[in-house]
Amino acid sequence: MFWALFFSHLIADYPLQTDGLVRAKKTWPGLLLHVAIHLATMCIVLFGVLGMTLSPALPAVLAVTVCHLGIDIWKNVLARLKPQWVIGGYLQDQVLHLVSITLVTAWYAHTRAVPLFALPAQTASTWLLPASGYVLVTHVWFVTERVLSYRAKAYQEWLQAHLWPRLMSRTILFSVWLLGGTAWGAIALLGALTLHWYDLGYRYRWRALGIDLAVVVGIISLLYLAQRVSA
Repeated sequence: MFWALFFSHLIADYPLQTDGLVRAKKTWPGLLLHVAIHLATMCIVLFGVLGMTLSPALPAVLAVTVCHLGIDIWKNVLARLKPQWVIGGYLQDQVLHLVSITLVTAWYAHTRAVPLFALPAQTASTWLLPASGYVLVTHVWFVTERVLSYRAKAYQEWLQAHLWPRLMSRTILFSVWLLGGTAWGAIALLGALTLHWYDLGYRYRWRALGIDLAVVVGIISLLYLAQRVSA
C-alpha cells in the first residue's frame, strides 16, 4: 500500500501539477481540482492498474485525500504568513505528505495484518519502485532544484533552458542501476555523460554533473534499501 500511495503522490504532485495549477490552487476551486487529481490518480493506480480490492483500500485512499487537503490548506496559510519562507514551506509540505501517507499505511497495515512497507501482492506491483525512481530523478528533482535555487535567478533560467537534456541524462543514469553491470549499463553511463558534456554548455556543466550524479546515486541507494525492506 505505501509504495502505491507514494508513487501516486509523486505523479499527482509533480507531472500532473503544472505551474498554472500551482498558482490556481491558492484558490478554493484550484485547490479542490488539485486534490481531485490526487484522488483520481490513487484510484487509477490502486484499483485500475494494480487491481487492489476496493473495500479495504478505499478508506485509506480517502484518508490520504483528506490529509492532502488539510496539508495544502495549511501551506496556503503559511505562504500568506511567511511568503519569504520558500524552501522551508516546500520541504515541510512534502514531509507532511510523506508522514500522512506513512501513518495511513500503518493504519491499513495494522488492520490487514501486513508489513508496513510490503509491496502489494499483485504481480504488477514490481514496477512501483523503479517507476518511482524515474519520477524522482526527473520531474521531482527538477522542481526541487528550482525551489532550492530560487534566489539564483540566472541559474534558474539556465535550469529551464536545459530542462530536457538534464531530464534525459538523469533518466539514463538511473537506468544504469536497472541494467546492472552489463554492457548496456556501461553504454547508458557513457551516453549520460556525453549528453551532459555536449548539451549543457560550459557555464554550469560541472555543477550540473556533480548534482545529478549525487541525486541519482542517492535515490538509487534509497530505493535499494526500500527494496530490501519490502522483500
